[in-house]
Amino acid sequence: MLKNLDIGKKIFIFPLLFMFVMIICAFLYHNSISYVENRTSISENANVLAKDLLDSRISVYQFMLETNIDKRDKVIENFETLSKNIALFKNRLHIPKNILLCEESIELISTYLKIFNNMANIKLKENNENLKEYNQDILKMANIGKDLENKIFALNEDIVNIRNDAIKALTTQLTILGFITILIFFLASSFISRNIAKSLNNFKDGLQSFFDYLNRKSDKILALDDSSTNEFGTMAKLVNQNIDITKESIIQDNRVINEAQIVMSRVSNGWYSQLIEATTINQPLNDFKNNVNSMIVTTKERFEKIDEILQSYINYDYRPILEAQKNDEIGGVLERLVYGINELQNAIVKMLKNNLQNGMTLEKSSQILIKNVDILNLSSNSAAASLEQTAAALEEINATVINNTNNVIQMSKYSNEVNNSAKKGQEMAKNTATAMEDITNQVMNINEAILVIDQIAFQTNILSLNAAVEAATAGEAGKGFAVVAQEVRNLASRSAEAAKEIKNIVEMATLKTNEGKEISNLMISGYKELLDNIEKQAVMIREISNSSKEQESGISQINNAVNQLDQQTQQNASIASKTQDIALQTDTLSKEIVKEVLEKRFIGKNEIIDNINSK
Repeated sequence: MLKNLDIGKKIFIFPLLFMFVMIICAFLYHNSISYVENRTSISENANVLAKDLLDSRISVYQFMLETNIDKRDKVIENFETLSKNIALFKNRLHIPKNILLCEESIELISTYLKIFNNMANIKLKENNENLKEYNQDILKMANIGKDLENKIFALNEDIVNIRNDAIKALTTQLTILGFITILIFFLASSFISRNIAKSLNNFKDGLQSFFDYLNRKSDKILALDDSSTNEFGTMAKLVNQNIDITKESIIQDNRVINEAQIVMSRVSNGWYSQLIEATTINQPLNDFKNNVNSMIVTTKERFEKIDEILQSYINYDYRPILEAQKNDEIGGVLERLVYGINELQNAIVKMLKNNLQNGMTLEKSSQILIKNVDILNLSSNSAAASLEQTAAALEEINATVINNTNNVIQMSKYSNEVNNSAKKGQEMAKNTATAMEDITNQVMNINEAILVIDQIAFQTNILSLNAAVEAATAGEAGKGFAVVAQEVRNLASRSAEAAKEIKNIVEMATLKTNEGKEISNLMISGYKELLDNIEKQAVMIREISNSSKEQESGISQINNAVNQLDQQTQQNASIASKTQDIALQTDTLSKEIVKEVLEKRFIGKNEIIDNINSK
């Protein structure tokens, strides 16, 4: 009966059955839930009555704490409101027991108010004579309030039990209805599902044969049973039509796949000139073929772009940069290849920048070094010339010192002759006692001349020390030695003049001695002093002679030091010349480095050149 019935109609039986059952459930649920809602509302009103009773009794307590007319009226108003609410609540009840509880509660409230009014009047008048009556009223009110509370709570409890019973009845009805509904649906679904399953099994057997063919498990395809007029028959006809189309599509697919295998094999060996030419009615496979061809073309273009950039690098042009495509896999092989080539370009450019910067810096530094070496050569040559002049000046000073030494020796001889003459004069003084007074005066002049000679010897000694200091410092290549030599010559001249003056004085003394023969006895003592002074003069002359010899030795040492300094200056000049050769070689090498780097093209070259040139 159901074989030729459409699947949609079979399935439509379920919603019809469901709607029928739902209507019955809704009707029963509506009746039950109305009853439960009514019981619940009555229960809530009972709770409100209990709350109103509690509020009323609290107002009585507040009146007793703070007695006034407003508090009294508030108590009366609360209990009257409670009485009205209980009367209204009674009209909603149907059980006689609960109605009776409401009536009794109203009577208790009326009695409670009467006693409260009496107690309130006593409290307001503050009449201590009625204290006993006041206490009795309070006790009565407490008992009545307790009874009223018990009745309202009993009423509330009974109403809650009625509500719970209604809920339980509703739950029982819904449970029974649910079981009946499940049973009906189970029986209907079992019948309809068996019918549908039979049609599905027939259709499955036909599809299984078709899938075995698709999966190369069978070489033949069994046509599906399309004799029925329902959906399964219609689907079987469609499947049979598509089986023929699929067979032809598989043949074309195999042709495309075989050609694709050949092309991909060649691509794996680096051949990107051949594409897949075969076609099929299978659009996904056609799309796959087109994607493979597109991949081959795109990969070929990417490799050609990479080769173009690498050719630029070979030609020393490092400006091109390989860019990743927006669809490249993040972290994939192509992106890593692009990143690696760009990193290579960055490394080469960085190396070229460093070479250019170092080369230009080295070029400028070598030029500065060449200038400094030229200055050093000039300074060394100038120092050598100055040292030669210093050596010549020292030779002259040495000759002057030797001459001064000879003059001092000569002065020593003269001093000895003067000494001899003085001795002779002493002998003659015995005969010239008369003229000894004049001789004594002349001898005093001789003493002054001797002091001058002493001063000259002292200054000569100081100048010799200055010459030694000048030799140690060698300032201005020996200019100080010329000054010292001149001063030594001046001192020698003054020493000669002093000696001449002494000679004149001695001659004058001789003349005076001739004139003062009569006073020779007086001159004996004077000649004795003269001899002592001459002896002192001889000692000073010897000291000057020794100082001159020491000066000669010091100048000789200075001359040796100057010669050594001249040798070192010559060595410095030789080293400076060699350094200049090295600087020239460094400058040539740096220019070659800069030239080679400038021949290459890379980003940032001009900025480095401008930066180096601006320093």
